[in-house]
Amino acid sequence: MLSANDLSKRFKSAQGSLQLFLREGKPAIELLTANPLAGFCLALNADIKQPAELSPLSAAHAYVTKPQREILAWLGFTPATEAVAKIGRKCVPESLSIARCRGLRQALRHEDVRQMLAHLPRINAGVMGLVSNRMLLPYLTPQLLLEVANNATEDTRSDYAQLLTDIYELEVELCHEAPTQKCSSKNEMRTLHQKLIEEIVRSGGRYYKQRIFPSPPLLGVTTNDLTIMPITKIGELQALGREQHNCVAAYARRISSGECYIYRVAMKNSVCTLCITQKDGGAWQISELESVCNKPAPEEVVHVVQQWLDAKARAVK
Repeated sequence: MLSANDLSKRFKSAQGSLQLFLREGKPAIELLTANPLAGFCLALNADIKQPAELSPLSAAHAYVTKPQREILAWLGFTPATEAVAKIGRKCVPESLSIARCRGLRQALRHEDVRQMLAHLPRINAGVMGLVSNRMLLPYLTPQLLLEVANNATEDTRSDYAQLLTDIYELEVELCHEAPTQKCSSKNEMRTLHQKLIEEIVRSGGRYYKQRIFPSPPLLGVTTNDLTIMPITKIGELQALGREQHNCVAAYARRISSGECYIYRVAMKNSVCTLCITQKDGGAWQISELESVCNKPAPEEVVHVVQQWLDAKARAVK
């Protein structure tokens, strides 16, 4: 059995709450080891359970030794079955976060999702991202879910879900009444995505070319070493997608509706695509920042972009 310290390191978020929970000693260690989902959500019950308990720590103490399915049921995971508890046992600790647990809880209320997850050897962030969005379910196949589950990169990212969301957005732009096809692998997803991009460029769909982007929420910046340029037109969005070999052209609807905004970031020899979204408090944050072919942006670029956002936030205050 792992020590409390070694076990907590496997979870990448909410370390403070986990450390408090682990003061329960052996029962907490055993629960987090046997059922990461139940243990993590119990430790974070103040953020997971609705309505929240007046004394979350006392509640965690009261439930830590109860059966796993009873713990999950108390936390809002339904139905209260052994099958749901088994799904919790397969969750990868590194993949768990408050948002993903909430999304998985909602998804597990549907029998089709429970059936999809029942046959997987492990459930990571990528799988959670796919099944938590019901718009993506018609595209999924057992082969695709298994590929994602066995992909260690998807333990902390949801790249498959992001690509499939982009595919869905393109289908909406093209007014397709149903998914073009189910996908059995990432290669099939990429092929379908490229096909839809070409159709968008060729025909424009019903709405695509008429999309009007709002004014940039943050003005860009241009210096000798750095350019952060807002993308304000459909043509610029398409050009950035071609330049970066990514799927940013699919973001047109989200930009038009104000869900996000796209910037082209050029620094020294690096060109990156920046997507920003608003926090609950109104400040803008990095949603995605990637180099060519969706590779991670250099750390120096991430640092500079974050400084730019922080400066904008201070200026508003």
